[in-house]
Amino acid sequence: PRSFVLLLGMGLRTFSMSPALIPTIKDLAAQITIEQASAVMHDVSSQRTTDQVRKLVGRRVHELAPNLELLESNN
Repeated sequence: PRSFVLLLGMGLRTFSMSPALIPTIKDLAAQITIEQASAVMHDVSSQRTTDQVRKLVGRRVHELAPNLELLESNN
């Protein structure tokens, strides 16, 4: 889910993924807007490490789609 938000924020509109992830990503996509994903991407651009990026995106995904928290538990 974190990668989906970043890719959506970068402008990607067509995704390929494991069939097992499709329901989760569809649920996430229904809960966020492109503008929100772009804002997350903008915030990420100021982070210096991958760990900072992971934590920031995990927090933002939780804020935007709190029911996906279990999938983001490895922040």
